[in-house]
Amino acid sequence: MGQTTINTGYYVKLGLATAGLGSRILAQLLDCLFLSLFEGAVSYIMAIVMMTFRDPPSIVYILMVLLCAIPIVLYHPLCESLNQGQSLGKKIVGLRVVKVDGTATTFGSSILRWVMLFVDVLLTSGIGIMCIMFTRDAQRIGDMAAGTTVVKLRGNVVRSSYLAEFNFILPEYRPVFSEAARLSINQIEIISRVLFNTSPDRQEYIDTLAEKVRNRLLIPPVQNMDNERFLRTIYNDAYHFNATITA
Repeated sequence: MGQTTINTGYYVKLGLATAGLGSRILAQLLDCLFLSLFEGAVSYIMAIVMMTFRDPPSIVYILMVLLCAIPIVLYHPLCESLNQGQSLGKKIVGLRVVKVDGTATTFGSSILRWVMLFVDVLLTSGIGIMCIMFTRDAQRIGDMAAGTTVVKLRGNVVRSSYLAEFNFILPEYRPVFSEAARLSINQIEIISRVLFNTSPDRQEYIDTLAEKVRNRLLIPPVQNMDNERFLRTIYNDAYHFNATITA
């Protein structure tokens, strides 16, 4: 099983298990199945419309074409940018698209990955498959262009941390808030940015975010735990639930 090391920018190195060729193909086949089912449903509706209206107006044809084309074009970019890097197929197989710096993929990156899929498969006679098999981060050409890679949700390892106050990598660490498991990568990223913020308004940001996190996760205030300590604890717990901890 291949691995890629990601420097998060917050003094944490993550060893992420890259997705193999077989699992990526399986996820793609599942996505194709879901799209085919949708297109079949649209085609069925089109047939009913044609039977109902012998001479339907041209706008009906345009709408039907758009209904068929738009999902194919936007399915992967929308799913990956709005669903933490996962299409339906990737979610079932347990894969996720991430940026090579560990942050969540963006809509622009997902669009570029999708467009470059034609280069990976069609224009280069499948050289993208060879790239997945032999590049260090298992990247096809589209991944290289977009600065992304595909990783497994299981088998991720926190390699090291240079911040003594963050102790989630210690084997004996025990999470305090089980609710932290519900945080997404984007939400953990926001907590990181606030904790490492050095602006004069840092404490105000911490207090505001701590209140929002408590409300979202339904965590009551804890006695003798200020807002900054609360966010650091949530941050530690979130990584505990999303990584295999090593010494």
